[in-house]
Amino acid sequence: MEPCRFCEESFVDIEDLEAALTNQIEQFRQEVPEKQLVLVGLSLQSDFERLSLEFPRIIGLFSAWIDLSTLIKAESPTPTKLHTGLGTALKTFRYPFVDTGFADYRHQAANDAVRTLAALSGLTDPENVASLVLRQHQFAGIEVNSTTKRFESKVYRALLHVNGRDLPQLIDSAQKLAFAVQSFNPIGVAADCSNATNKREMHYRSSIHTPGRTCGCVCFKSNRALQAFISATNGWKYGEVVLKVVRAPLPERIWTQIEKGKGLKMKRKTARFETARAPDINWANTFRDIFSIEDEHKEDITVLEDNSTTITLDYKGEDVGERQQPSRFSKILRKIIHVY
Repeated sequence: MEPCRFCEESFVDIEDLEAALTNQIEQFRQEVPEKQLVLVGLSLQSDFERLSLEFPRIIGLFSAWIDLSTLIKAESPTPTKLHTGLGTALKTFRYPFVDTGFADYRHQAANDAVRTLAALSGLTDPENVASLVLRQHQFAGIEVNSTTKRFESKVYRALLHVNGRDLPQLIDSAQKLAFAVQSFNPIGVAADCSNATNKREMHYRSSIHTPGRTCGCVCFKSNRALQAFISATNGWKYGEVVLKVVRAPLPERIWTQIEKGKGLKMKRKTARFETARAPDINWANTFRDIFSIEDEHKEDITVLEDNSTTITLDYKGEDVGERQQPSRFSKILRKIIHVY
């Protein structure tokens, strides 16, 4: 049982429980005779059923009721989930929320009552309501993640940073960043502390709602969309802070796997590229994205076959015999490597 911090405990006979509760509420009504009593709770339907069966006299002592579960959009009517929803609301409102380690029903009713009233008070602040709405916002077609590593194999990525310091408050979490850049139609957004000045932050467990992130990542379907985003956002000013937005390189392990492989074998208009085994890398998508960086060549190369170690590419341009150097194909490849 969690410690009780907001009440004085007393014991009554279970047979006299309704009378004791009624007397306590009546005493409170006498202290505020000109005020109306409002019953505030979570999932009040179940509470009303219990009160009507076990304590019918108590219901008539309240003039109105407020069910917070409809306001904070609790995930389900079960007590555990409702408590989780209440905790989420309090954290969003920047209230200290302690004693959250109890996953069952061992909560003190008095503590939960104070938490519930705190959440109700927080909902009267428009800024808190906006924060809660943002937290629950869903982005169609955009994957939002709490780590930039999730998108490290994506070719069209932009990295946002302020030289290792916290991102501006308006975009210092993955959820906030996704909300800010959604008009650019990204396919993926993430934020973490992977470039933090304090390296301890790199291993800090967080969610997409955790603020104070130092690095953002925004992914796109095409090179054109990526370039448009960088041009529009690089140098954004948030007060005295200037945001830096740069193109993200392909991770070093992509090129390491390429170098460990058997290289590129070209015969006429078909090229077979054998890489070292890397089951977690989708080579077909990676090469398709890489070769479409140059818009004038994006139709020239098609992935015909893909398995864990071999990519077979069909080249629609000039013949690329092994002895023909430099071929248009190899020029494209060198240009791509130079970009990264």
